[in-house]
Amino acid sequence: MTIQLQVDIDTPREKLKTLEEEVLKYFKETEAGVWTAESGDMRMTKIDLSKMCTLEISATLNGITWVDGGKAGGHKSKFMYFLYEKCRELEITYSPPVQKYHLFKGHKKKDE
Repeated sequence: MTIQLQVDIDTPREKLKTLEEEVLKYFKETEAGVWTAESGDMRMTKIDLSKMCTLEISATLNGITWVDGGKAGGHKSKFMYFLYEKCRELEITYSPPVQKYHLFKGHKKKDE
């Protein structure tokens, strides 16, 4: 699982460090055994012209695959809620990265 967050470039370094510590703590303590030992990597991957920087958080579920139904999705949802709460608590403003999308024209009927 990889999650990207765009945060304001003016976010104090201390807040980002605290967020990283809390994320690592979450993977190691809150859901210990669910995530692999190396889970919780957080790094800055890009600085945008719009005064945003992209943080990327990576984690791997321990032995749970897409075949396990909703287990993986459930754990990702729990983490996303945790991340949301921590960002609010630390007053870190964020937005999801801009998603690329394509507009498709509908198919015309043969007799048109």
